[in-house]
Amino acid sequence: MDCSNLVGILPLFQACCMANQNAANHTHADSKHGHDRIHRHDERHGFARFVAEFRPTTKDRIVLNSITVFPENESPQWRLRRSYRHHFSECFALGLDATGDFDVNGEHPLYLTSISFVNNRSSFTVCAVTGLTEASPDFT
Repeated sequence: MDCSNLVGILPLFQACCMANQNAANHTHADSKHGHDRIHRHDERHGFARFVAEFRPTTKDRIVLNSITVFPENESPQWRLRRSYRHHFSECFALGLDATGDFDVNGEHPLYLTSISFVNNRSSFTVCAVTGLTEASPDFT
């Protein structure tokens, strides 16, 4: 996709470039559609997820989220997300999330998040993401 017409709108330009990069990572052999690592669809695979949440104080929250994919003809793929969030009030929190493949050469993005809680069921999150490895997006 040509992203040049979005240069003046930086977030859309970056999203377009990231979509192009993700499209380049697809495989289309024998009319099958597949991906590598934990992102899988249109393929036979098993999936397991473990989530643990800790609240060391009333204002702090730590979450560990482990994802495992068991592709039919490949070795298992693992990914871990570690999150920390501090609530400054009932309506506002800041967080830091680190996500990574269990592979030194995999994707390892770091997220800085700002969360505004609209009500008990809705929130609005804005985040900045930077990649820690070559396989990760530089900035989103």
